[in-house]
Amino acid sequence: MGGDLVFILEVQEIFDIFGDKIRLVGGCVRDLLLDKEIHDYDFACVFEPDQVQEILSAAGVKSIPTGKQFGTITAVVNGKNFEITTLRDDVEGDGRHAVVEFKGDFESDAKRRDFTINALYMDKDGEIYDYFSGEEDLRDRRVRFIGDAGERIREDYLRVLRFFRFSLGYANSLDEVGIEAISHNREGLRQLSRERVRQEYFKILSFDDLGYLFETLSVIKEKMVDDFLFTQSQDIDSLKKLFSLSEEINFEASLNLRLACLFMASEVDIDVFYKEICATRVEKKYFMFLLNNKIKNLDDIKVALVNYDKDLVRDFLAFSYVSSLIEKDEFKTLLKFIGRI
Repeated sequence: MGGDLVFILEVQEIFDIFGDKIRLVGGCVRDLLLDKEIHDYDFACVFEPDQVQEILSAAGVKSIPTGKQFGTITAVVNGKNFEITTLRDDVEGDGRHAVVEFKGDFESDAKRRDFTINALYMDKDGEIYDYFSGEEDLRDRRVRFIGDAGERIREDYLRVLRFFRFSLGYANSLDEVGIEAISHNREGLRQLSRERVRQEYFKILSFDDLGYLFETLSVIKEKMVDDFLFTQSQDIDSLKKLFSLSEEINFEASLNLRLACLFMASEVDIDVFYKEICATRVEKKYFMFLLNNKIKNLDDIKVALVNYDKDLVRDFLAFSYVSSLIEKDEFKTLLKFIGRI
Protein backbone atom coordinates (compact mmCIF):
# COMPACT_ATOMS: atom_id res chain seq x y z
CA MET A 1 0.00 0.00 0.00
CA GLY A 2 2.91 2.26 0.81
CA GLY A 3 3.11 6.01 0.95
CA ASP A 4 -0.34 7.06 -0.29
CA LEU A 5 -2.06 5.59 2.80
CA VAL A 6 -3.46 8.16 5.23
CA PHE A 7 -4.36 6.95 8.73
CA ILE A 8 -7.00 8.59 10.90
CA LEU A 9 -5.47 11.11 13.30
CA GLU A 10 -5.72 8.91 16.38
CA VAL A 11 -3.98 5.98 14.68
CA GLN A 12 -1.26 8.31 13.43
CA GLU A 13 -0.80 9.64 16.97
CA ILE A 14 -0.26 6.12 18.34
CA PHE A 15 2.23 5.41 15.56
CA ASP A 16 4.01 8.67 16.40
CA ILE A 17 4.26 7.60 20.05
CA PHE A 18 5.55 4.04 19.47
CA GLY A 19 7.27 4.33 16.08
CA ASP A 20 8.44 1.08 14.53
CA LYS A 21 7.75 -0.88 17.73
CA ILE A 22 4.07 -1.16 16.95
CA ARG A 23 1.89 -2.36 14.07
CA LEU A 24 -1.78 -2.49 13.23
CA VAL A 25 -3.02 -6.06 13.23
CA GLY A 26 -5.97 -8.25 12.33
CA GLY A 27 -9.34 -7.10 11.16
CA CYS A 28 -8.45 -3.48 10.59
CA VAL A 29 -5.59 -4.44 8.23
CA ARG A 30 -7.77 -6.97 6.46
CA ASP A 31 -10.53 -4.41 5.92
CA LEU A 32 -8.11 -1.66 4.93
CA LEU A 33 -6.93 -3.94 2.14
CA LEU A 34 -10.54 -4.47 1.09
CA ASP A 35 -11.38 -0.74 1.33
CA LYS A 36 -14.04 -1.54 3.91
CA GLU A 37 -15.14 0.74 6.73
CA ILE A 38 -12.97 0.22 9.83
CA HIS A 39 -14.75 0.02 13.17
CA ASP A 40 -11.85 -0.93 15.45
CA TYR A 41 -8.12 -0.35 15.07
CA ASP A 42 -6.06 -2.89 17.04
CA PHE A 43 -2.31 -2.78 17.54
CA ALA A 44 0.43 -5.31 18.32
CA CYS A 45 3.42 -3.95 20.19
CA VAL A 46 6.86 -5.20 21.29
CA PHE A 47 6.60 -3.50 24.71
CA GLU A 48 5.14 -5.30 27.72
CA PRO A 49 1.90 -3.94 29.25
CA ASP A 50 3.54 -1.90 32.04
CA GLN A 51 5.88 -0.31 29.52
CA VAL A 52 2.96 0.48 27.19
CA GLN A 53 1.18 2.30 30.01
CA GLU A 54 4.33 4.20 30.95
CA ILE A 55 4.93 5.31 27.34
CA LEU A 56 1.29 6.38 26.92
CA SER A 57 1.37 8.27 30.22
CA ALA A 58 4.56 10.10 29.20
CA ALA A 59 2.80 11.12 25.97
CA GLY A 60 -0.22 12.42 27.90
CA VAL A 61 -2.51 9.61 26.70
CA LYS A 62 -4.91 7.89 29.08
CA SER A 63 -4.64 4.10 29.30
CA ILE A 64 -6.91 1.40 30.73
CA PRO A 65 -5.63 -2.11 31.66
CA THR A 66 -8.59 -3.84 30.01
CA GLY A 67 -6.84 -7.21 29.59
CA LYS A 68 -3.47 -6.66 31.16
CA GLN A 69 -2.96 -10.33 32.11
CA PHE A 70 -3.21 -11.15 28.40
CA GLY A 71 -1.10 -8.20 27.37
CA THR A 72 -3.86 -5.78 26.34
CA ILE A 73 -3.90 -2.09 27.26
CA THR A 74 -6.54 0.27 25.86
CA ALA A 75 -5.31 3.70 24.81
CA VAL A 76 -7.93 6.46 24.84
CA VAL A 77 -7.21 9.08 22.18
CA ASN A 78 -9.73 11.86 21.52
CA GLY A 79 -12.35 9.80 23.32
CA LYS A 80 -11.76 6.75 21.10
CA ASN A 81 -10.48 3.40 22.36
CA PHE A 82 -7.58 1.56 20.73
CA GLU A 83 -6.38 -1.83 22.00
CA ILE A 84 -2.61 -2.29 22.18
CA THR A 85 -1.57 -5.89 22.84
CA THR A 86 1.94 -7.06 23.59
CA LEU A 87 3.36 -9.63 21.16
CA ARG A 88 2.82 -13.01 22.76
CA ASP A 89 2.77 -16.77 22.56
CA ASP A 90 -0.13 -18.83 23.92
CA VAL A 91 1.96 -21.44 25.72
CA GLU A 92 -0.86 -23.37 27.38
CA GLY A 93 -4.63 -23.52 26.92
CA ASP A 94 -7.73 -25.54 27.78
CA GLY A 95 -9.87 -24.61 24.77
CA ARG A 96 -11.29 -21.57 26.53
CA HIS A 97 -8.43 -19.74 28.26
CA ALA A 98 -4.74 -19.41 27.50
CA VAL A 99 -1.58 -18.91 29.53
CA VAL A 100 0.47 -16.34 27.66
CA GLU A 101 4.15 -15.57 27.36
CA PHE A 102 5.16 -12.13 26.11
CA LYS A 103 7.58 -12.16 23.17
CA GLY A 104 8.97 -9.40 20.98
CA ASP A 105 8.51 -11.40 17.77
CA PHE A 106 5.78 -10.50 15.27
CA GLU A 107 5.92 -13.84 13.45
CA SER A 108 5.45 -15.82 16.67
CA ASP A 109 2.55 -13.55 17.52
CA ALA A 110 1.01 -14.26 14.10
CA LYS A 111 1.26 -18.04 14.60
CA ARG A 112 -1.11 -17.99 17.55
CA ARG A 113 -3.91 -16.29 15.56
CA ASP A 114 -6.85 -18.11 14.02
CA PHE A 115 -7.03 -17.46 10.26
CA THR A 116 -4.49 -16.31 7.70
CA ILE A 117 -6.59 -13.26 6.80
CA ASN A 118 -6.54 -12.20 10.47
CA ALA A 119 -2.76 -12.43 10.82
CA LEU A 120 -1.85 -9.42 8.69
CA TYR A 121 0.20 -6.56 10.16
CA MET A 122 0.77 -3.01 8.93
CA ASP A 123 3.44 -0.58 10.08
CA LYS A 124 3.44 3.20 10.27
CA ASP A 125 4.44 3.46 6.59
CA GLY A 126 1.61 1.23 5.36
CA GLU A 127 3.93 -1.73 4.77
CA ILE A 128 2.15 -5.11 5.05
CA TYR A 129 3.68 -8.04 6.94
CA ASP A 130 2.09 -11.32 5.86
CA TYR A 131 3.52 -14.55 7.31
CA PHE A 132 0.91 -17.06 6.10
CA SER A 133 -0.29 -15.89 2.65
CA GLY A 134 -3.20 -14.00 4.14
CA GLU A 135 -3.26 -11.41 1.34
CA GLU A 136 -3.53 -14.16 -1.26
CA ASP A 137 -6.35 -15.82 0.67
CA LEU A 138 -8.08 -12.47 0.98
CA ARG A 139 -7.88 -11.92 -2.78
CA ASP A 140 -9.05 -15.46 -3.53
CA ARG A 141 -11.80 -15.31 -0.89
CA ARG A 142 -10.57 -18.18 1.26
CA VAL A 143 -10.75 -18.54 5.03
CA ARG A 144 -8.07 -20.96 6.26
CA PHE A 145 -6.80 -21.80 9.71
CA ILE A 146 -3.15 -20.97 10.32
CA GLY A 147 -0.99 -24.10 10.45
CA ASP A 148 -2.70 -27.21 11.80
CA ALA A 149 -6.47 -26.52 11.87
CA GLY A 150 -7.10 -29.01 14.67
CA GLU A 151 -4.48 -27.38 16.90
CA ARG A 152 -5.93 -23.92 16.27
CA ILE A 153 -9.40 -25.19 17.21
CA ARG A 154 -8.22 -26.94 20.37
CA GLU A 155 -6.56 -23.71 21.50
CA ASP A 156 -9.98 -22.03 21.50
CA TYR A 157 -13.11 -23.92 20.47
CA LEU A 158 -14.90 -20.66 19.70
CA ARG A 159 -12.84 -20.68 16.50
CA VAL A 160 -15.29 -23.26 15.15
CA LEU A 161 -18.05 -20.66 15.09
CA ARG A 162 -15.65 -17.93 13.99
CA PHE A 163 -14.68 -20.12 11.04
CA PHE A 164 -18.29 -20.19 9.86
CA ARG A 165 -18.80 -16.48 10.50
CA PHE A 166 -15.65 -15.35 8.71
CA SER A 167 -16.32 -17.75 5.84
CA LEU A 168 -19.71 -16.13 5.35
CA GLY A 169 -18.11 -12.70 5.20
CA TYR A 170 -14.81 -13.35 3.41
CA ALA A 171 -14.92 -16.65 1.51
CA ASN A 172 -16.75 -18.03 -1.48
CA SER A 173 -17.09 -21.46 0.11
CA LEU A 174 -16.20 -23.40 3.25
CA ASP A 175 -12.62 -24.69 3.41
CA GLU A 176 -12.69 -28.50 3.41
CA VAL A 177 -9.62 -28.81 5.65
CA GLY A 178 -11.29 -26.58 8.20
CA ILE A 179 -14.54 -28.56 8.04
CA GLU A 180 -12.68 -31.84 8.55
CA ALA A 181 -10.86 -30.45 11.60
CA ILE A 182 -14.14 -29.17 13.02
CA SER A 183 -15.72 -32.62 12.62
CA HIS A 184 -12.95 -34.15 14.74
CA ASN A 185 -13.02 -31.48 17.45
CA ARG A 186 -16.68 -30.49 17.83
CA GLU A 187 -17.02 -32.08 21.30
CA GLY A 188 -14.93 -29.23 22.69
CA LEU A 189 -17.77 -26.81 21.94
CA ARG A 190 -19.40 -27.97 25.18
CA GLN A 191 -16.65 -26.12 27.08
CA LEU A 192 -17.68 -22.73 25.74
CA SER A 193 -19.67 -20.27 27.78
CA ARG A 194 -23.20 -19.64 26.57
CA GLU A 195 -22.38 -15.93 26.20
CA ARG A 196 -19.58 -16.63 23.72
CA VAL A 197 -21.76 -19.04 21.74
CA ARG A 198 -24.56 -16.50 21.61
CA GLN A 199 -22.27 -13.73 20.35
CA GLU A 200 -20.88 -15.75 17.45
CA TYR A 201 -24.02 -17.66 16.52
CA PHE A 202 -26.12 -14.48 16.38
CA LYS A 203 -23.59 -12.94 14.00
CA ILE A 204 -23.82 -16.00 11.76
CA LEU A 205 -27.60 -15.91 11.76
CA SER A 206 -27.63 -12.19 10.89
CA PHE A 207 -25.93 -12.81 7.54
CA ASP A 208 -28.09 -11.75 4.59
CA ASP A 209 -26.72 -13.81 1.69
CA LEU A 210 -29.46 -16.39 2.18
CA GLY A 211 -28.12 -19.09 -0.14
CA TYR A 212 -24.72 -19.08 1.55
CA LEU A 213 -26.32 -18.81 5.00
CA PHE A 214 -28.47 -21.89 4.38
CA GLU A 215 -25.46 -23.77 3.01
CA THR A 216 -23.45 -22.89 6.11
CA LEU A 217 -26.24 -23.79 8.55
CA SER A 218 -26.68 -27.07 6.67
CA VAL A 219 -22.99 -27.91 7.15
CA ILE A 220 -23.27 -27.01 10.84
CA LYS A 221 -26.19 -29.43 11.07
CA GLU A 222 -24.68 -32.14 8.84
CA LYS A 223 -21.45 -32.17 10.84
CA MET A 224 -23.53 -32.23 14.06
CA VAL A 225 -21.87 -29.06 15.32
CA ASP A 226 -25.25 -27.80 16.53
CA ASP A 227 -25.67 -30.97 18.63
CA PHE A 228 -22.84 -29.67 20.83
CA LEU A 229 -24.27 -26.14 20.94
CA PHE A 230 -28.00 -26.58 21.48
CA THR A 231 -30.45 -29.16 22.84
CA GLN A 232 -32.89 -28.32 20.07
CA SER A 233 -31.66 -29.10 16.56
CA GLN A 234 -31.76 -26.34 13.94
CA ASP A 235 -34.93 -26.43 11.83
CA ILE A 236 -33.46 -25.08 8.59
CA ASP A 237 -36.57 -25.87 6.55
CA SER A 238 -38.62 -23.58 8.79
CA LEU A 239 -36.10 -20.80 8.36
CA LYS A 240 -36.25 -21.27 4.58
CA LYS A 241 -40.02 -21.07 4.80
CA LEU A 242 -39.72 -17.75 6.61
CA PHE A 243 -37.39 -16.35 3.97
CA SER A 244 -39.70 -17.46 1.18
CA LEU A 245 -41.87 -14.60 2.42
CA SER A 246 -38.96 -12.17 2.15
CA GLU A 247 -38.35 -13.18 -1.44
CA GLU A 248 -41.98 -12.76 -2.50
CA ILE A 249 -43.23 -9.75 -0.56
CA ASN A 250 -40.08 -8.13 0.86
CA PHE A 251 -40.92 -9.25 4.39
CA GLU A 252 -38.20 -8.15 6.84
CA ALA A 253 -37.16 -10.99 9.15
CA SER A 254 -35.59 -9.81 12.40
CA LEU A 255 -32.89 -11.82 14.16
CA ASN A 256 -35.36 -12.86 16.87
CA LEU A 257 -37.84 -14.09 14.28
CA ARG A 258 -35.06 -16.04 12.56
CA LEU A 259 -34.18 -17.65 15.89
CA ALA A 260 -37.81 -18.48 16.61
CA CYS A 261 -38.22 -20.21 13.25
CA LEU A 262 -34.99 -22.17 13.67
CA PHE A 263 -35.76 -23.45 17.16
CA MET A 264 -39.41 -22.88 18.06
CA ALA A 265 -41.52 -23.85 15.01
CA SER A 266 -41.93 -27.32 16.52
CA GLU A 267 -42.20 -28.35 20.16
CA VAL A 268 -39.49 -26.75 22.29
CA ASP A 269 -38.51 -26.59 25.96
CA ILE A 270 -38.67 -22.83 26.16
CA ASP A 271 -36.71 -22.55 29.42
CA VAL A 272 -33.82 -24.57 27.98
CA PHE A 273 -33.95 -22.46 24.82
CA TYR A 274 -33.76 -19.25 26.88
CA LYS A 275 -30.78 -20.58 28.81
CA GLU A 276 -28.89 -21.74 25.73
CA ILE A 277 -29.15 -18.41 23.91
CA CYS A 278 -28.73 -16.34 27.11
CA ALA A 279 -32.05 -14.65 26.31
CA THR A 280 -32.55 -11.16 27.69
CA ARG A 281 -35.77 -10.19 29.45
CA VAL A 282 -36.96 -8.39 26.30
CA GLU A 283 -36.17 -11.42 24.14
CA LYS A 284 -38.02 -13.74 26.52
CA LYS A 285 -41.11 -11.55 26.25
CA TYR A 286 -40.87 -11.55 22.47
CA PHE A 287 -40.58 -15.33 22.17
CA MET A 288 -43.42 -15.87 24.65
CA PHE A 289 -45.59 -13.45 22.63
CA LEU A 290 -44.95 -15.57 19.54
CA LEU A 291 -45.88 -18.79 21.29
CA ASN A 292 -49.03 -17.31 22.81
CA ASN A 293 -50.32 -15.33 19.82
CA LYS A 294 -50.82 -17.67 16.90
CA ILE A 295 -52.76 -16.05 14.06
CA LYS A 296 -55.31 -18.20 12.22
CA ASN A 297 -57.83 -15.71 10.90
CA LEU A 298 -58.90 -12.07 10.69
CA ASP A 299 -60.42 -12.10 14.17
CA ASP A 300 -57.08 -13.14 15.64
CA ILE A 301 -55.41 -10.26 13.81
CA LYS A 302 -57.94 -7.74 15.20
CA VAL A 303 -57.43 -8.96 18.77
CA ALA A 304 -53.65 -8.86 18.41
CA LEU A 305 -53.69 -5.32 17.02
CA VAL A 306 -55.54 -4.10 20.10
CA ASN A 307 -52.67 -5.27 22.31
CA TYR A 308 -49.53 -5.05 20.18
CA ASP A 309 -47.95 -2.81 17.54
CA LYS A 310 -48.19 -3.71 13.88
CA ASP A 311 -44.58 -4.88 13.51
CA LEU A 312 -45.02 -7.43 16.28
CA VAL A 313 -48.34 -8.61 14.84
CA ARG A 314 -46.61 -9.11 11.47
CA ASP A 315 -44.12 -11.36 13.23
CA PHE A 316 -47.00 -13.29 14.87
CA LEU A 317 -48.48 -13.77 11.42
CA ALA A 318 -45.20 -14.90 9.83
CA PHE A 319 -44.53 -17.34 12.66
CA SER A 320 -48.03 -18.75 12.26
CA TYR A 321 -47.32 -19.35 8.57
CA VAL A 322 -43.97 -21.02 9.33
CA SER A 323 -45.74 -23.16 11.96
CA SER A 324 -48.24 -24.27 9.24
CA LEU A 325 -51.27 -22.73 10.94
CA ILE A 326 -52.10 -20.76 7.79
CA GLU A 327 -51.27 -21.05 4.10
CA LYS A 328 -49.29 -18.49 2.11
CA ASP A 329 -52.37 -17.00 0.42
CA GLU A 330 -53.96 -16.46 3.83
CA PHE A 331 -50.74 -14.89 5.06
CA LYS A 332 -50.75 -12.41 2.17
CA THR A 333 -54.43 -11.51 2.71
CA LEU A 334 -53.98 -10.94 6.45
CA LEU A 335 -50.75 -9.00 5.92
CA LYS A 336 -52.59 -6.62 3.58
CA PHE A 337 -55.17 -6.05 6.30
CA ILE A 338 -52.43 -5.16 8.82
CA GLY A 339 -50.95 -2.74 6.27
CA ARG A 340 -54.25 -0.86 5.96
CA ILE A 341 -54.55 -0.25 9.71
